[in-house]
Amino acid sequence: MPAPVAGIIGLLIVPPTLFAMWRVYEFRSRLAQAPDGDLDERQIQIRDRAYLESYRIYVGVTLIGLVLAAIVPDIVDRPLVLTYDVVQWFVMGAILLSLVLPSAIVAWREPDLAD
Repeated sequence: MPAPVAGIIGLLIVPPTLFAMWRVYEFRSRLAQAPDGDLDERQIQIRDRAYLESYRIYVGVTLIGLVLAAIVPDIVDRPLVLTYDVVQWFVMGAILLSLVLPSAIVAWREPDLAD
């Protein structure tokens, strides 16, 4: 993919993704990041379960990605070419996923309050 096309796609995809991740993080950050003294026992259990589930998901996604990166070049009989432009997307995605996933798990698992 030519660099200008990748740049345009990045400009179209990255800002809405970052905004959505920020909103999810902001929505549940008080619960996910709060000290134990500010939470009751139920909230502490929800937070601890969210951290456990989120990092299980994170490790699973990371391991699947690494296994695919190891196997696919042999299957298609082409070498794996790693440049900064390729690796940068994956590193930034992994960093953002690790930061937002605990709060996202809490937001996905907890029911919405009735109006």
